[in-house]
Amino acid sequence: MIAGYPWFGEWGRDTMIALPGLLLVTGRAEVAAKVLRAYADLVSKGMLPNRIPDAGEAAEYNTVDAALWFLAARQ
Repeated sequence: MIAGYPWFGEWGRDTMIALPGLLLVTGRAEVAAKVLRAYADLVSKGMLPNRIPDAGEAAEYNTVDAALWFLAARQ
């Protein structure tokens, strides 16, 4: 999921907020599970990255609530 296309790429917080409405409510639970697993692999010190840059750049862990939205999206 892309936030603010075409100016922004993947944002963890925005993805977790949008995930239930875009994927779960629409019956695409398998896709939602893949997204959640991909983000789970990026967890560092209990935080989910807010910005996932293009290849070769480090993820940015600059949000305090992305991990909470991640938990809420799993419901």
